[in-house]
Amino acid sequence: PNNMFFYKGFAVHGAYWHNNFGNPMSHGCVNAPLSQVEELFKWAGPVLADGKNYVRATDNNPGTRVFIH
Repeated sequence: PNNMFFYKGFAVHGAYWHNNFGNPMSHGCVNAPLSQVEELFKWAGPVLADGKNYVRATDNNPGTRVFIH
């Protein structure tokens, strides 16, 4: 849930299937606890309009820059 794609098929998203955060668990996605990823999703751009279930960044509604270390 609350998928935020940052490169091709890679995303920051909620993970309900494990509780081993901070350790490699996938092939590129960043898993986060459901309680935290919802707040991150609300904070990050682009803004999701009411009644919509997806949004793409535009010049007028830009995304949030993501740095993965």
